[in-house]
Order: sequence, then C-alpha cells, then structure tokens
Amino acid sequence: MVKRILRWFLFGGILFFLANTLKDHWQEVRSIELSSGTLPLLTIALGITLIAHIWSGWVWHIILHTIGQPRDGRWSTVVYLKTNIAKYLPGNVWHFYGRVRELQSTGSSTGAAIVGVLLEPVLMAAAALGLATICYSFTVASDWRLLVLTLGALVAMLVAIHPRFLNPFLRKLGKAKAKDQGLTVITSTLRLQTYPWRSLLGELGFVALRGLGFIMTIVALQALKPGQFLPVMGAFSLAWLMGLVVPGAPGGLGVFEAVAIALLGHQIPTGLLLSSVALYRLISTLAEALGAGLIWVEDRIADFIQPMARAKKRLLLLTPAPDDTLQTEDILTTDILEKDALQTESSPSNSGTVSPETVALDNSHASEEHQKEENKTESQTANKIEHQPLHPKSALDSSSSIENPSPEQAVSS
Repeated sequence: MVKRILRWFLFGGILFFLANTLKDHWQEVRSIELSSGTLPLLTIALGITLIAHIWSGWVWHIILHTIGQPRDGRWSTVVYLKTNIAKYLPGNVWHFYGRVRELQSTGSSTGAAIVGVLLEPVLMAAAALGLATICYSFTVASDWRLLVLTLGALVAMLVAIHPRFLNPFLRKLGKAKAKDQGLTVITSTLRLQTYPWRSLLGELGFVALRGLGFIMTIVALQALKPGQFLPVMGAFSLAWLMGLVVPGAPGGLGVFEAVAIALLGHQIPTGLLLSSVALYRLISTLAEALGAGLIWVEDRIADFIQPMARAKKRLLLLTPAPDDTLQTEDILTTDILEKDALQTESSPSNSGTVSPETVALDNSHASEEHQKEENKTESQTANKIEHQPLHPKSALDSSSSIENPSPEQAVSS
C-alpha cells in the first residue's frame, strides 16, 4: 500500500512539473512553424523507431540462448511486438507477464521464463547507461574529472553484468517477481555461463536506434548543430533509462519527458524541447501499436489462406507454426490412405480375403481361355498338314512298293 502511494505521488509530481513547464513556455510552443519537410522527417523517425522495436525482439532470442532457453528469432520478434504495447497498462508489468506466458506455452518452466524476461530490461538498462557514458565522455573530454567519472561509470556497468554478479541479482529479482505473482519457482539452476557480449551489443544498438529516432523528431521541427548530436543522444539515453527503472510509470510516461527536459533545457529552447518530447511520445506509441497491428494483420491473412493452402504461412516474420505443419501432414497422410483403400477395393487380387464366388469366376475364365488356346492350336496344325505338298521321292517310293510287293505282302495277299 505504501509503495502504491509513493508511486502515485511520484507520478503526480512529474505531471505537475510537465504541466507547469508547458504553461510557462506555451508561447514558444505556439511559435513553432512546421515546414514542408516536417512530415517526411517525422515519418522517418517513426520508421526508425519501429525498426528499433523489431531489432529488440530479435535480440531477445539471443538473450534466451544465453540462459539455455533457445527460441527462433522470428518467434521472439512476434511475441515481443504483440506484448510490448501492454506496457502502457497500469502497473507497467503486463508486457512481461505476456512474454512469461508465451515462454511457458512453448515448454519453459516458470523460473526459466521469468529469468528470460527479466534479463532483457537489465541488459537494456546497462546498454543505455553505457551509451550515455560513451557520448558524455566525448563532450566532457576537456574536463578530466568528468571524464574519469564517466569512464568509471562505464567500467562499473561492464563489471556489474558479469555472470558472477549478475546471476545472484537475477535469482533475487526472479524470486521477488514470482512472489508478487503468487508463484513458487526454482531459479538456482538458471545462470549465465559466459559474459553476455552479444546481448549487450544488441541492446546497445536498440537504444542507439531509439535515440536516432528522437534526434530525427527534433530535426523535423528545427535543425541541430553537429556538435549537439552526441549530447542529445547521451541525454536521451539517461532519460530513457530513468523511464525504464522508475516503477509505476506505464512505459516511462512522464518520467522520460521530465528528465529529457531537465537535461537538455540549457542546450535546446524549452518550447522546441516540449514539442519534441510530446511528438516523440506519440511516435513511440504509434510505432509499438503499428508493430502489434502488423502481427495481427498477418495472423488474419494466414487464417484466411489456410483453407486454400492447407498450411498456415507466416508472411512477415515467422515460419509456419508447428501445429499447422502437423495438421498438414495429417491431411496428406489421410489422403494417401484413402487412395490406397480405393485401389484395394477396385483390385480384389490385392486384398487379403477373396470370396469363393470370385475364385470360381476366375477359374471359369481361365478354363475358357485355355480351351480357346487348344482349339486354335489344333486348327493351325490341321491347316498346315492339309496344305503341305507331297515330295516326288516319297511318291516314287510309294508306287514302287505297290508294284513289287515284299514276300510278306505276297503271303498276306
């Protein structure tokens, strides 16, 4: 109860700060003029942000591999896009809950699913902090004390995500989240075996893409100087990090905007900054809704073509689902069995049991055929003898035997 009151108190204070800032700089916001290039640049910012979310979904399958829960990259991307929009619901945990359920439905235990989901925001936070320190290390290079501070923060972040330190943290965090949900899980056997370099670099790319989308939103309203890109990127990373770690704020709503205004207020006009953070919030939410909508449309199209193709095909991000493949194989097997049954019925000789009537009929046909063959053979033999000519020598021998009979013939006569 106390935590809930503190969250609402913090959220109310952030909203009051934003409302007061908007009131003081409303005239600056109204004075901003939109040019012909504003809409194309905002569209580019939307596309970059959508690509960032797709990329984050792909990186999630790399994270799952590091804890021994391998999943296909397309599967992880679809699940990520479908559940990410739920973070704007009160509590800021429903997108994590949806991913845990999806992992459980594909064979993961409750503990493995919770750790696989919680490891992602941990690495996101580390990547955001690392990107902020890298950007600020270039801007404060003239002040060695600030440079040492930023580089020290970078080294601390790299050490903190070492498996020796990260595994105990994940176990405690997983047990705490499971307790909140009323679940009993065992997470002691789940651990990182190697340093998560690939996952960290992937999340670093995600935060960099989000920062690039924010910069394009500002440029759509007013051009930035080249020297402002790194400070804006660093401030965005810290503001996004605060929106991620502050509990209770759905999707970091209000927290990101307040921190970004506080960090960039001395570099960018406040009116321009207010308009930029408001537009970027709209772009970010629209990109997440667009990602979820694309998956929904893809599912409806696949359901529509399934009766015609007898297989559900993923048009955008996924291979055919295993259940659909099994169903297609069952249909093909049934067709083959039906054809074999029809052939068996049409050819009685291939069946295992033959009726007596069939045997008698086959014997009568065989007898008739045999009789016909014998008659044909006799007819051919008779014709051959009838038309065969008599040899002269044979005729002479026969006549001589008649004129000069032998003694036996004479006696008989």
